Amino acid sequence: MIAVNLSYLPRTLWHLIAPATLVLAGCASQPPERATLAQLDRSPSTYHSAPVIGQISDADAKSAYYEFLHTAPEHDHSRNQALARLAEMELKASERWTQQDDYQEDQRYRATLERTVELLTLALTDFPEAPGNDRKLYQLAKSHDLLGNHAPSLQALEALVQRYPQSELYPEAQFRLAEAAFSAGDYLAAEIAYTAALHSSQDTGFHERALFKRGWSRYKQSLYEPALEDYIAVIHAQDFPDLAEQLETPLNADQQAIYDEYYRSLALAMQRYPQPNSVVELFRKHGLTDLYAPYHASATQLEDQERISDAVAEWQTLLAADPAPALSLRARAHIVSLWQTHGFTDAALEASETAYQVYQRFQTIDSANAVASPLAQSAAEAFRHQWTDVARFYHNRYQQEPDEAHLKKAQQWYQRYLKHFAHYAQQDGIALSYGDLLAEAGQTEAAFKQYERAAFDGPVILNQEAAYAALALLDELTGQQPEHWLARNLRYAQAYAQLYPDDPRTPAIAWQAARHAFNADAYDKAIELARFAREHPIHQQDAYSLILQSHLDQQRYADAEQVARQSLSLPGLSDETRSQTEARWSLSVYRQAELAERRQEWNTAIDHFRRIHEAYPHSDNAARGLYNALSLAGEQESWDLAIALIQRFQTVYPQHELRVDAERQLSTAYLASGQTDRAARQYERLAGTEQDSRAQRAAQWKAAQLYLEQDDREAAINAFRRYAHRYPNPYPENAEAMNHLVTLYTQSGKPEKRAYWQQQILSRDRQQPDQAKTDRTRRLAATAALGLGRDHHEHFKATHLSLPLEQSLTEKTGHMQNAIQHYARAASYGLTDIASESTHQIGRIYETLARDLLDSDRPTELSDEALMQYNILLEDRAFPFEDKAIEFYERNLRRVASASFNDWLAKSRERLAVLFPVRYDRPAKMSIRFPQTSESEKPTHTSESITNARLEADQP
Repeated sequence: MIAVNLSYLPRTLWHLIAPATLVLAGCASQPPERATLAQLDRSPSTYHSAPVIGQISDADAKSAYYEFLHTAPEHDHSRNQALARLAEMELKASERWTQQDDYQEDQRYRATLERTVELLTLALTDFPEAPGNDRKLYQLAKSHDLLGNHAPSLQALEALVQRYPQSELYPEAQFRLAEAAFSAGDYLAAEIAYTAALHSSQDTGFHERALFKRGWSRYKQSLYEPALEDYIAVIHAQDFPDLAEQLETPLNADQQAIYDEYYRSLALAMQRYPQPNSVVELFRKHGLTDLYAPYHASATQLEDQERISDAVAEWQTLLAADPAPALSLRARAHIVSLWQTHGFTDAALEASETAYQVYQRFQTIDSANAVASPLAQSAAEAFRHQWTDVARFYHNRYQQEPDEAHLKKAQQWYQRYLKHFAHYAQQDGIALSYGDLLAEAGQTEAAFKQYERAAFDGPVILNQEAAYAALALLDELTGQQPEHWLARNLRYAQAYAQLYPDDPRTPAIAWQAARHAFNADAYDKAIELARFAREHPIHQQDAYSLILQSHLDQQRYADAEQVARQSLSLPGLSDETRSQTEARWSLSVYRQAELAERRQEWNTAIDHFRRIHEAYPHSDNAARGLYNALSLAGEQESWDLAIALIQRFQTVYPQHELRVDAERQLSTAYLASGQTDRAARQYERLAGTEQDSRAQRAAQWKAAQLYLEQDDREAAINAFRRYAHRYPNPYPENAEAMNHLVTLYTQSGKPEKRAYWQQQILSRDRQQPDQAKTDRTRRLAATAALGLGRDHHEHFKATHLSLPLEQSLTEKTGHMQNAIQHYARAASYGLTDIASESTHQIGRIYETLARDLLDSDRPTELSDEALMQYNILLEDRAFPFEDKAIEFYERNLRRVASASFNDWLAKSRERLAVLFPVRYDRPAKMSIRFPQTSESEKPTHTSESITNARLEADQP
C-alpha cells in the first residue's frame, strides 16, 4: 500500500486529506465542508536572506530586520529579502501560539498573522517580479485563511496558479482551489481544478487525494463511469491488501477508515450506474480483480438502508457475471444471510439449498484450492452458521409437528453440516442438537454418537448437558450390549461424576454405571462409581450394598467388613436389608478367617470365626464359623477352648447339621485332654446319634476300646456286646468284638458267657462266605474252637469212670466227642500252632480214655477168675483207644515236614515214646504178659460212639 506523504504539512488545520475524519467528511454523500488554506499549508523551504554574522536570537534578528526596513532604500532588493524573512519569522511565531487551547481568540496570535499579511503584501507590491513570489503568495493565502479571510486567500491562490504554472506549489494551489469549488458546490470547476492538480503534480499523495476528490466531483455531476474509474484508480493507488492478508494482519484504524471510504464511494457510484450488469466488466477492464470488496460494500449500504431485495440483487448481479467459484460461494452466503437476517424464511431456505449444491460442486471440482482460498474459507464459515440455523429450523418444526418430512429435512441438514464441518460440531452445538433430534426420533445409538461428539474430547467433558444426555442413552445401550458399550459408559460416567459432583443428577448416573460395572465384574470401577451415589438418599443403601458385594467378590474381605458396618449404621434399613447385610458382614469375617487359616495364623483365624457367632449368632455363617473355630482349636490342641466352643455349639445350634461332627470332635477333645471316661461316653452317644452306619460302628468301637483302656470291664463288655449285636458287618470287626467279649468274660470268670461268644464266633464264621474271611478271622475262629475244645476236654478229664461203668463211660465219651469235635474244628483252619495243639489234644483224649478204662472201678462181687476176665475185657476195650492216640500223635509229628517244630509236636513225640517203645523206645506198659501176635493179627477194637465222634484233623 502507498502511504500518504504528509511530512511537509504543519501541525495546523491546513492539511486536508491525511486525517481520516476529514476524508470521511469530504466523501460523504453530501458535499464536503469548505476547506481552509491553513489546512493546505506546506512548510516553505529555507529562505535565503542577507547573511548575518554570528549567532543571534530570533527577537534580536526581528529587531534588526525591522530596523533595516526603516533605513533601507525603497527599491533595495535587500528589503525584499528582509520582508520575506520577517514574514517567515512572524508566521513561525504564530505557530507557537497554536500550542495553547484558545489561541484563535488570543490577539497576540492574530496580530502576528496580520503582521505577516502586511509584510507579504508589501513585498509583493514593491517587488512584483522578484524571485520567490510564488511562495509569498502561498504564505499570504495561508495567513489569510488562518485569519478567516477566505476570499483573499483564494485570490492569492488564483494569482499563484495564473502567474506561476511551473511552481512546485502549483499542484497544491490547484487542489486548494478545487476543494474550495467542491465546497461551494461548483463540481465542474472542482473537477477541472482537481484535474489540473493531477496533471501537474508528481506528488503521489496529492495525486491520490486529487483523484479521489475528482471522482466525487464527477459523481456529483452524475458522471458515474468516470467517477468509478477515479475510485478504481485510488484503490489501485492504495494497493489495499487482499482478504487473506487482512485476515492475517488487520488494517489499523486509519487504514480501515480509508478502505471503508474508498469502497463506500465506489459502491455509491455502482448503485447509480445505469448498466449494473456491466459494472463487473468495467472493473475487469480497469484491473480491479477484487470484486468481493465493492459488492460487499454496496450490498452493505443497501442493507443499512433496509433495501434487502436490492442488496440481494447486487450479489445476484455479481453471480450473473460468472465470478470465480470462491467469490460465487461468498456471494451466495451473503444472499442467504440477507434473507435469513431479515426474516425472509422461505427465501433463505431456498437460497441455502442452492448454495449447498454449488458448494458441493465447488468441493468436488476445486477441493485443492478450497481450503487455501480466503473467500472460500469465509464462505464456508458463513455456510457453517447458516446451515446450523437451517437444521435447527427444521428440527424445531419436527418438535412442533412430528412429521416424517420435517425429520428427514432436519437430518439432511445436520448431516450436511457434519459432512463439511464436523470439526465444529461441538463448538456450534450441532452435535448436541442432532443428538436431540435422533433421540426424539428413537434412534438411540445414532443419538448417542452425536451426544458423544458434543460432550467429550477424550476424558474432557466439553458440554455438561450433552454429557448427561449421552450417559442416559449409554445406560440403555450398555444394558443391551455390555461388551460393546461398557468401557465408554464407565469412562464417561466417572468423568461426569468427578467434574460435576454437586449436580443432583450425578448420583443416578454414577449408580447406573456402577451397576453395569458390577455386572461385568469390573469391581474397582463399580466401587469408584458407587461412591458418588452412596450419599444420595435414593441410592444410598443400594450403593453400599454394591460396594460391599464388590469387595467380597474381589476377596478384599477387611474392606467388605468395614463397608458392611457402615451400611448397618444407615438409618431406615428394612429388616430384609439388615438381614442381608449382616449375612454379608459375617461372610466377610468368615473369609478373613479362612485367609488367616491359609496363612497358618491360627489364633487370628479362630478369633475371626468366633466373632461371627458373637456378633450375629443367627447369621448364615455364624454356626459354621463357630464350628470352624472349635475345629481349629482342636487342631491346635487348645483342648479347653475346643471343648468350650463345642459345648457352646451344642447349646446354640442343637439341630445344626454339623452338630454330630462337633460332638465327634468333643470326643476327640475329651480324649486328647485326658478325660478318657468322658470321651468314651461321648463316643457312646455318637453311636446313637450318627446317621451313617460306619460312623456309628466307629464310635461304638472307639467307646469300647476306651472303656477297655480304662479297665472299665463292665462298660467295655456292654460296648463290645452292643457292637457285636448291632454291627455283624463287616465281619472282621464283628469277630474282633466277639473275641474281646471272650477275653473279657474269661477275665470276669464267666465261662458260660465266654463259651457263648466262642460259639457265636464259630457260628458266624460258618455263615460267612470265604471272601469275607481274613487270616485274622480264621485265627479267631480257630482259637474259639480250641477254647471250646479245651472246655470239653476238661470236662472229659474230670469225669471219673465209676460203676456202673456203662453209665459213666457214656458221660465221659460224650465230653470226649465234644472236645474232639471242637479240636478237629480248630485244626481245620490250618494254623500250625493251633492245629498241632488240637491234634495232640485229640491224641491225649484217646490215650486218657484208654488209661481211664484200665483204671476204672471193678465190680466188687467178681471172683478172681471173673475179675481176670473182666480186666482182659477192659484191656481189649482200651487198646484200640491207645492205638488211636498213637495214630494222632504220629499224624501230628508228620507236620514237622511242613512246619517248624513246636512244643505240641515235642509232646506228641514224648507220648509216642511211651506208647510205642518198639519204634519210639516204648517200655512195657503192664507186667502181665500176653501171647505174641503179629501186627496184622492184632484184634481191632472199635467203639462206635468214639468212631462217630472222631474227626480227621486234616479236614478243612
